[in-house]
Amino acid sequence: MNDQNSSSPQGPPPPENPNPQNTRGPIDPRGGMSPPPPPPGAGGYPYPYPAQPKPKAGVLDSIKKFGAVISIGLFVFLAGFYVALFQMNQGGPLQASIYRDGLGTQRIAIIPVSGTIGSDTVGYIHEAVQAVENDETIKAVVLRVQSPGGGASASDQILHKLNELRKKTDLPIVASYGDYAASGGYYVSCQADYIFAEPTTITGSIGVIAQVPTMQDLLDQKLGVKFETITATGSPEKEVANNMFRNWNDADRAVMREMVDAIYDRFFEVVNTGRGKIVGEDELKKLADGSIYTAQQAVDLKLVDEIGYIEAALDKARDLGGITEAEPEVVYYQPRATLLQMLGVTGPSPTRSGASLENLLDAERFRTWLTEFSVPRMMYLMQP
Repeated sequence: MNDQNSSSPQGPPPPENPNPQNTRGPIDPRGGMSPPPPPPGAGGYPYPYPAQPKPKAGVLDSIKKFGAVISIGLFVFLAGFYVALFQMNQGGPLQASIYRDGLGTQRIAIIPVSGTIGSDTVGYIHEAVQAVENDETIKAVVLRVQSPGGGASASDQILHKLNELRKKTDLPIVASYGDYAASGGYYVSCQADYIFAEPTTITGSIGVIAQVPTMQDLLDQKLGVKFETITATGSPEKEVANNMFRNWNDADRAVMREMVDAIYDRFFEVVNTGRGKIVGEDELKKLADGSIYTAQQAVDLKLVDEIGYIEAALDKARDLGGITEAEPEVVYYQPRATLLQMLGVTGPSPTRSGASLENLLDAERFRTWLTEFSVPRMMYLMQP
């Protein structure tokens, strides 16, 4: 009985200690203790080992993520800004603004020719002429000239566009001179129906210049660089007058002078067509020697009809166009300003427009400079 009473019911045996040696597993780099290795042949632990909690992100990780987000956002912003800057710097289509309000449906158009005349000027004038041709309300044109001249070819193309406009529409063209209307500036406007010059205008300079740099001394003596010219079989062996890598000789100058004389003859022909009947051809030849004239001198020499500001030119255009309103509306055509011009970085210059920041930022224009550097340029350009 005592034995039976002293014995107690036996419960289930305790689970076998999986780590009888009390060995410690490797330290978890996240801060906890990894489970000890399973006993040999036991097939792992009979029950799941509790997962270690995920460590909280540290301050350094947060800074890295924030920096990555800021970097991506800044890159997207700068890329978009660069694209917008490039598009705005290209300028845009022709811009028309109201120069003077007026009543009625008969209007006067002002087309400015500003700065050094070049291919950009030709493109803009072409668009302006088309706009005038397509607007039946325009009854007269005022050509506002503020230019010392420019390329001979560009000046001739502008004159051609203006004469085509007059043939197609029979619109009168009145020229109004600002600071400068010399050489190419006079070339494009001398066939206008009437010419006004402001009291301080400088005009004339009926002549042609051609300039080509020679770099033989610089390259050979200073840098030790020489250029060799090789011509194809069958091509004539001759020196080229526009070769800037050698010094010119008398034959080169003779070739160039022949070209310059031909361009000058064209200049005189254009001026004689516009002012020959007023001035007289013989007298005009005396004036066409490259000299510049003040406004009063130009009036006395009959190169200009009258001294007056743009308001006088608008009144004359109204009369020649048969406009009945006393003050018709005046529309001003101009190329849309680029971003750099709106910021005041660049703008049309009355004396030179080649080495501007706007042009330097134009890679295509810069490559064109390098290509055309050695090509003689015939210029209707006043030189100070």
